[in-house]
Amino acid sequence: PSETVFVNLVRKPGTALEALTLAWEVKRAARGLRAGEARVVEAHGSRALVLKVEGRRLLESVDNWNRFVAVPDAELIGIVDRLLGEGEISVGGVHTSIPLARLNDIALNIGIDRHQFHDNFAPSTTKTPYPLVYGGGEDLRERMLVEPNSYGAPRGRGARRLFEGYSARVLVPDRIWWDTTHAIALYSREPVLSNMFYTVRLGVDGGLRMLAEKALVLWLNTVWGVLTVLFSRQETRGRWTSLKMTQWRLLPVLDVTRLDKDTLKRLAEVFDEHAGKRLARLPQQFNPRKPDPTRLKLDLDAIKTLNPSIDEAKTRKALLHLYKHIYKALTTWTASSQEAV
Repeated sequence: PSETVFVNLVRKPGTALEALTLAWEVKRAARGLRAGEARVVEAHGSRALVLKVEGRRLLESVDNWNRFVAVPDAELIGIVDRLLGEGEISVGGVHTSIPLARLNDIALNIGIDRHQFHDNFAPSTTKTPYPLVYGGGEDLRERMLVEPNSYGAPRGRGARRLFEGYSARVLVPDRIWWDTTHAIALYSREPVLSNMFYTVRLGVDGGLRMLAEKALVLWLNTVWGVLTVLFSRQETRGRWTSLKMTQWRLLPVLDVTRLDKDTLKRLAEVFDEHAGKRLARLPQQFNPRKPDPTRLKLDLDAIKTLNPSIDEAKTRKALLHLYKHIYKALTTWTASSQEAV
């Protein structure tokens, strides 16, 4: 089978001789790796992460090969590769299989973008039939639960059709500042539109729709949802990431349409318990010395719901180990991004 080697340059060589030496070490490491394995190599202070990927995985991820070099951490790459490739969460020595699907495959529709919004609505403090989540300030992203903060004044005849066709309770961002974001996805108790978030309507019928919506928002805010978004991003400008509608359509997420009613209900209850709690800024949520208690409890409750057989003490320890890797990756990346700016 075909294989491809990815090289993530962590610390660049200072001289031509160092570059040649590092290249030699990369070549030697690549020869010794099997598909799915990664290794860090060093030469005179320069460093690179070498990863070998099976051709099948390249085809499955053809929309975005950045997943294989998203962070210079072999353990995180392996965790996300198993999650997205096999639908497997491995934590605390327990392997949990979950159904995954691209967001587009479980959504009735995803929309609208900021251009459509501003072509059809102007924000207003006067109450209209069109509640909005307007803006993308940090205060709006501190919790998973969000309230409408404005109303839409129609600019033309298309405003009503647009609201009726695309307003929804699930909101996903069109941009992320990784060092100041708190929650990834948001949930509104009533259908809204937004200029800074895409709305998502799920293809779930009747009384299960609200449960499925809460379960999806919860998933996107678990550590595994955060990692999926982080690894599926396309580089925009360092710690700032622009997320186009197409990227959200292609994003692998928990397939809430394949979960039974009892599981959806339990996930929705976990969401309700944590929805109104403030999350710290994303990098600080994963500080292994002082993890955000909401973050840790949310992840524990979510995985216990998906697999009640886990050992909570072992899982907590495993999560803190995972947080350590995420914290290092995020803080190193955001710090280097700020220096570049």
